[in-house]
Amino acid sequence: MASINGIFQPVVPLGATHVDEIKNVLKYKNGVVLASAFVKESGIDCIFDELKKIGRGASFYVGVRNNITSVQALIKILDTGCELYVVDTGTVSRIFHGKIYAGHDDKAANVVIGSANSTFNGLNNNLEIGANILLDLNVKADKEYLDSILNYFEVLKKDHSGNCYKIKSAGDCKELLNDGLVLDERVTSRSIVQGTSLNKTLKSSSIAVPMVHPPKKVATKKSAAKKKEKSSQPTISAAPSTVIVSGRLLWTKKELSRRDMQLVKGNASGNVCLTQAGFKVNGNLIDWKTYFRKDVFSRLSWKEEKDKETSQAKFSLVIDGVNFGVYDLTISHKPSWEAGQSNYTTAIHWGDVTPLIVKEELVGKKLHLFECEAKDIDYVLEITD
Repeated sequence: MASINGIFQPVVPLGATHVDEIKNVLKYKNGVVLASAFVKESGIDCIFDELKKIGRGASFYVGVRNNITSVQALIKILDTGCELYVVDTGTVSRIFHGKIYAGHDDKAANVVIGSANSTFNGLNNNLEIGANILLDLNVKADKEYLDSILNYFEVLKKDHSGNCYKIKSAGDCKELLNDGLVLDERVTSRSIVQGTSLNKTLKSSSIAVPMVHPPKKVATKKSAAKKKEKSSQPTISAAPSTVIVSGRLLWTKKELSRRDMQLVKGNASGNVCLTQAGFKVNGNLIDWKTYFRKDVFSRLSWKEEKDKETSQAKFSLVIDGVNFGVYDLTISHKPSWEAGQSNYTTAIHWGDVTPLIVKEELVGKKLHLFECEAKDIDYVLEITD
C-alpha cells in the first residue's frame, strides 16, 4: 500500500528539500522518468552524479518555449547519458508545466511530485510543496498509479510527436537556442520565442489537446464607469508577449471573425478591416474614417492608386506568443468604402501572412495592433486570447 509523505521545502521541521527526495528516486538504476517545466544548469548539477550512474536507464522530459529552460541545462542532461525529450507546445499561452520524478523496479517505486522545477532554487530554496510517494507494486492500485504516470509520457511521444521529441546531440540543443526555444544562461536578456522547432514538418504546431477557456466577463455599470475614468492610452514596455520591443497599443479588435480569418468560402477579402471596434484614445472612441490614415499610419509613404491610397509597412506577426517573423504588408485607404461596407475605410492586406491565419482556432481571438520601436519593424500584429 502506498506511503505518502509531504515535502514542505524549506520549512522545517515539516519537510526536507526536493533534491534530497529526488536523490532517493535516483537510487533506482532503471525505469527512471523525470519531468520538469523549467530546467537550469545549476539544477542539473545538483543531481548530475546520480543521473550519470543511471545513464540510458533514465528519461528526462523538459519544457521549452518558456523563456527559462537553458541550452546549458539540456547539454548537461545529455552529458549524463539520459534520454532527453523536449516538450514544445507550440505556444507560450499554454506551456508544459509538469514536475515529476519517478523511479521503479519490479517490486517498488518512488515518486516525487509537486511544484519543484529542476533549477537550483526549485530543488533547494524556493518555498515548494510536493509529495514523496512510496509504492508497493504488488498492490493493484499502486501499480495502476505508476502505470498511469509512465503512460502519460508514452502518449505524449506517440500521439504528439511534433510537440514531444528526442534531443540527440549538443547540436540539437544549439538549434533550439538558435530558434529561440531555450535561453543562453550567459546572456541576461530574454530571447525572442520564434516559430520554429526541430520538427520542421510541424513548424510551430500548437499541441492538439483540449483547452478550457475562462468564462467571458459581463461588463457591469460599475466597471463601465471605471473604464470611462481612464484618460490615457495604454503603453507597453514589452509588446507583445515575448517579443522584446516597446510601443503604444494603437488598436484592438476584441473578436476576430471568420471573414477576418479568410474562412468564408467564395468571399475571402484578403484583408482585415480596421473598424472602430469600440477602441478609445484618451477616453474617446476613435473616428475610424481618419484615425488609421492620419494617425496610425501617417508616418508611412502613401501613393495614389486609382480611387484609393496604398502604402506598405513591415509587420511582425505574433500568434499566441509565437513570433512568425516580419512581413511586408500592404495597407489600403479608400474613403468611399465607408458606405455599405461595415463602416471601414482602411484595411491591412494579409498577403504572405495568409497561410498562417486561415485557421478556425483563431476565430474569436483578439487582434492587437502595436506601434513598434524595434529596428526594421514598423508595427506588431498580435493575435491572442
